[in-house]
Formats: sequence, structure tokens, C-alpha cells
Amino acid sequence: MIRHFVVQFLLWIFSLLTGNSLFAQEFKKHAGEILQSDWPPQSKIDSLYQLSYQYYRQDHTFFQQVSDSIMLLSEKVNYNVGKAKGHIILSLLSEGQGDLEAMKQHAQKAAQYIPVKPASNELAMVLFFEGNYYRRKKRDKEAMETYFKGLRVAEEAGSRRMEATFNTSLGIMHVGREEYDKALEYYNKALAIAQAANDKNRIQRTYTNKGIVYMRQRKYNEAIQSHQQALIMAKELNDERDEAFVYNDLGATYLQMNQNLPQAIDYLKKSIEIRERLNEKVEIAYTYNYLGEVYGKMNNKKEAVYWIEKALNISIAIGNNKQHYEALESLSNQYSYFGQYDSAYRYLREYTIFRDSVRKTQQADVIAELTVQYETEKKEQEIALLTQQNKIQQLGINQRNLYLFIAALLVAGTLVILWQFYRTRKAKEEKLKQEAAMQTELLQLEARNTLQNDRLRISKDLHDNIGANLTFIQTSIDESAPENAEWQDVKNLVNDTITELRRTVWLINKPSVRLDEWLVKLREYYRKIKKVEVDIDIADETLVLSSKQATLIFRIIQEAVNNSLKHSGAGNIRISIKADNANMKINILDDGRGFDNIAAYQGFGLDNMRQNTEELKGVFSIKSSLDHGTGITIQLPINTQ
Repeated sequence: MIRHFVVQFLLWIFSLLTGNSLFAQEFKKHAGEILQSDWPPQSKIDSLYQLSYQYYRQDHTFFQQVSDSIMLLSEKVNYNVGKAKGHIILSLLSEGQGDLEAMKQHAQKAAQYIPVKPASNELAMVLFFEGNYYRRKKRDKEAMETYFKGLRVAEEAGSRRMEATFNTSLGIMHVGREEYDKALEYYNKALAIAQAANDKNRIQRTYTNKGIVYMRQRKYNEAIQSHQQALIMAKELNDERDEAFVYNDLGATYLQMNQNLPQAIDYLKKSIEIRERLNEKVEIAYTYNYLGEVYGKMNNKKEAVYWIEKALNISIAIGNNKQHYEALESLSNQYSYFGQYDSAYRYLREYTIFRDSVRKTQQADVIAELTVQYETEKKEQEIALLTQQNKIQQLGINQRNLYLFIAALLVAGTLVILWQFYRTRKAKEEKLKQEAAMQTELLQLEARNTLQNDRLRISKDLHDNIGANLTFIQTSIDESAPENAEWQDVKNLVNDTITELRRTVWLINKPSVRLDEWLVKLREYYRKIKKVEVDIDIADETLVLSSKQATLIFRIIQEAVNNSLKHSGAGNIRISIKADNANMKINILDDGRGFDNIAAYQGFGLDNMRQNTEELKGVFSIKSSLDHGTGITIQLPINTQ
């Protein structure tokens, strides 16, 4: 009853959150299917976590609520790893919003629920957040130690994705130290691991990181090539956020090169368009600033000042101190470049004052953090004293727990018996289903055998009766007919009819025909007609056609060629056949007189060809014009029907 209530409650939350967006409706559908399934509660929680982990960037507010729901369900079933996963999602969301303290707090809460051994992907994620916190706080030694620790955990857990992520983070650390060759070494390791694991997101971001390093090394061609590769992958992954990052970095590269500045503007405006549409405020100030500097290099003071002031305003609004003082410095440089030294001095003074105040605040934060650590250690000592007292009380509780444990064993034993009964019944039902499927298959096989026997009987009748009569007529004509044109025409007609009959018997007699056999018959048929050229381009001539396919395709070609021979006055007719493992394309082209009106051509078997093509689930088309010949194209699937 409690479980049913929790499921309904979560579905109600999703319905409130999803609104009318297509993405939200799709996620609601998946979440509803998971929650209403017969899976164990842990499987449901893990599946919701995977969905959130993949799509959390789409809507931070929505997935914050999903994470709360994961933790609620985990609390109901006492699933500690599920609680940890809920906090991991909240850490991802906090990092994306630039809230480092919230990211750290959620990572610490997740760590409380994750065992140190065995190594796990969740433990690696917690260490990743801790390392990012230290890196953003400029505590490089602690960041490096944490990243290396996380790398070892990822390797032990066999998590290739996290292994690539930690190598990327170590590369970023070396970029901060301007050790670019070392950074590229780690990025290449991350790229190799991500490619082996087919982790396309990590591959794309590694190309972006490599492009930034190349730009700082002034290897601009390599930088642009790497960023272009990242852009292709971001578009394939439909990840607009990363696409905006790449456009920003491409624009910055052209800015630093001081070449092709209109292209730089185009890239930067594309980044801005995406970030404004996604309301991505964390990074957009950098792009505004770059765009302003490009306009400055192009001597467009109005646009330069406009975009850098936008960077300043947005950085103040979101409280990003680094972007704030960088925008002040850029404004000072622009006004100085355009000779307005009073404004340049004013912004330079604001830049200096604000930068110094930020540094003082950072020092105060370090002191406050050390104070918190000291107070935490003191509280831990007090907790240790209380723990000793609790141990005495625990001895009395253990006896009561023993009785509860015995009762739980009895309940578990009863559940096991019921489960075994359920499995036995389920196995019987499955066996009955398999027997029914086998019976159906036997009936289908019997029907196919009956069809094949009918084919053999018809082909035998054709061969023994009609074939024998035609052979008799042929022999009689050869022995007694006078040598004149009319009798020669009759003789040729009888010979052609016998040939056609043999080919028909050959096709009927086979339930299927290999493509190479069919092509031999086609070439033999048209070898005696010098006007007809057969061009073959087949990927695999061992492919198999059904008897129906072989017959109807032959009829279509025969009808088209006969029409050209009889009515077009063509000097050359080319049959082109191309086929791969799934489709066949046939082109029949002549250099005859052609025609303007397709309707005038209906009497020449056009309907028959179209109907035969449609019966094979193909597409028939014809093009013609006066004095330019006629072309017929047939495209159809060739998998055996």
C-alpha cells in the first residue's frame, strides 16, 4: 500500500513539472513507465538516475525535482546508494549553475551513503566534484591529489567514462599552470579512452579542450581543426550547450589570430544566439567580451563598447567576479585604443579596485574555511565521546534486534516459498507459449512445402505437355517447312516460345533464385539482340531473390525493352542494374524518338510495368522527351519475400 502511494505521488509530481514541453512530456512518459513497472524499487531508482544523468542539462529546475523524488523513493526502501545518486544529480545541477558551495555540500552528503570499498562509479563522481571544488578555489595541490585518487577509483571500478573525465581534469590543471605539452598528454589519454568506450560526449569535449591548448600555444590551424571536429560532434549529439562553447572558442581563436574577423563575429553571434535562447548566463559574458574586442580590432567603437558593457552587466547580475573585472579591463583597453583616455582611466581604476577587493574576499573565504575545519574537528571529538556512551546502550538493543532478526528470517522463508511457487507457475506458462509457437512454425513450414509441391507440379505439366507439343511443332517445321520468310518467322516464334517456356519453368521450379543465376539468364536472353547492352554493378551476387521477385523483375525489363525495340526506333538500349544488400535499382535507357505525352504511352504496357513494380513494393518512374529518348527507373527492395 505504501509503495503504491509513493508511485502515485511521484507521478503526480512529474505531471505538475512537465507542463506542455515536448521534452518534459517524453521524460514523463519514460518515468511513468519505470515507476509503474514490476521492477524492484532499486532498479526503478537506478533507471531514473540514468535518465537524469543524461538529460539534466535540458532543464535544471525540472531535474532538481526529479532528484528529490529519487531520494524520496530511496528513503522509503532504505536504498543508500539511491540517496547518493540523488545528491550526485544535485551536484551536477549546482555545478552547471556555478554554485560551488552547493556542489560541494551535495557531494559530501552523497559520500555519506557510498562505501569506500569496492570502488564504484558513484564514489568516482564524488571525488570528481571535490576535485572541481578545489580547482575552482585555486587550491591546486588538493585538487591534483583528489583527481589522482578519483582516477585510481575509476580504474578499479572499470568506469572508462570517469577514467577519461579525470584525465581531462588533470589536463585542465596543467593548462592553468601553462604546462601545455603535459596538458595535451592527458587530453590524448582521455581521447583514446573515450574513443575505446565510444563515449561521444567526452570525445567532443576533449577536442574542445585540445583546441583551447593549441590556441594558447599559437598553433592556430591545429586549434581551428580541433574546434571544428568538436563542432561536428556537438551537432551530431544535438548538444546546443556544447555547440555554443565551440562557437565561442572558434571566435576567440580568430580574434587572437587577428585574421578573418568577420568569421569570428559570425561564430560569436551564433554562440550568443544559442546561449540567450537557453538562458545560459554562466558563460555568456565571456562571449560578449570577445565580440566587443573583435569589433574594437575592426575600429567599430560603438559595437565594441556596446558588447563589452553587456558583458559587464551580465557578470554583475550573476555575481561572477572574474568576468566582472575582465570586462572592466576590456573597457579600459578599448577607450584607450580609441583615444578617450579619461574613460580609459576611469575603467582602469574601477578594475584595479574591484580586482583587489575580490582577492581580499578570497583570502577571507580561506580563513573562514579553515575556521570551519577546526570547529568540525572539535565537534568530531565530542561525537567520539558520545559514541562510547551509545555503545553501552547498544548492547541492550542488540538482544532485541536478535529477536527481530529471527522474525525477519521466518517472513523471508515464507516469501521464498511463495516466490518459488510463482516461478514454477511462470515456467509452465512459458513452456506452453513455446509449444504454441513451435506448432505455428510447423504449420507455416507445411504451407510452404505445399506451395513448393504445387510449383513443381505446374512446372512439370508445362514441361511435359506444352513443352513436348512445342518441340514436336519445331521438329515438324524443321523437317517439312519450305524455305520462305513466313515459315521462317513461324519457326523463330516457336523457338522464342520454347526459350521463354524453359525460363518460366526454371523460375517456377525454384522457391528462390540466386542473383548471379538470374543475371546469367538475363544476359543470355539479350545476348542475341545487339542493340541491348546490360551493365551490372552488384555488391553481392550471392543475394537471393524469391521466385516472384525474379519473375516480375524479368517481366518489367522485358516489357520496357520490347517497347523500345518496337516503338522508339532506338539504335541503342542500355540496361543498368545496381544492387546492394537491401535494394535494387534498374535503369532502362534508349536513344529513340521519345515522346512528350506520357498518356500517349499508356497502351505500350506502362500500366503493367507500374503494377508489377508496386506489387514488389517498389517505385516506378519514366522520363521522356521528343528526340531525346526514354528513361525508365525502377527501385525496389530485394530482401526475400
